[in-house]
Amino acid sequence: MNRPASKHRTLENWKSSLGIFTNFSPTLHGTARIILDCQTNDAKRALVRMLEELNGRQQPIALSVSGAEGEVCGTMRFEIGVAAGNYFVYLDEETGTELSKLILPDKPRPLDFLLVLAYYYKRADKEIPLKFDYYHLRLMLGKGVLNIAVNHVKGTRRVPIDDLLQMLFSKYEEEIRRLHLGTAKLDRIRTA
Repeated sequence: MNRPASKHRTLENWKSSLGIFTNFSPTLHGTARIILDCQTNDAKRALVRMLEELNGRQQPIALSVSGAEGEVCGTMRFEIGVAAGNYFVYLDEETGTELSKLILPDKPRPLDFLLVLAYYYKRADKEIPLKFDYYHLRLMLGKGVLNIAVNHVKGTRRVPIDDLLQMLFSKYEEEIRRLHLGTAKLDRIRTA
């Protein structure tokens, strides 16, 4: 993920292509459709807020590790970047604000993200990284619906794609409820 030294200057340069990844693969490994009962602007606000909150979050996960019997307790960390042409910009509050401006209720357009699931486990009080999973996400927010498309770019797929989509839906639904905006219902998940 590209973390520029001078973010203000770089973000300014990338604003025109923010949200669009020019090399998004036509091969999809999973899709989800979420039905929304809330205003599009509210759904947009909840979506950007959910992604910002998820970025950098850690959660426990059982991991298979060579040389260890059974599973070990590990950590899964989320890292999210917003597409900007052929690059990705780390999603923080400033980038999220710019992203919010791109989602217009009457002109749905795709928003592309890089999602990295980083896996770690501890051995002798040292955090040991395992192979990460890299996903490209394409989100399309329209009136009353959010569509999510997933392309698994590389990694071992420690988390099945349907579980990943369910996790994203749960976080989004939680954010909509927390902000008292309405309801979200998972209509379908499809995986390849």
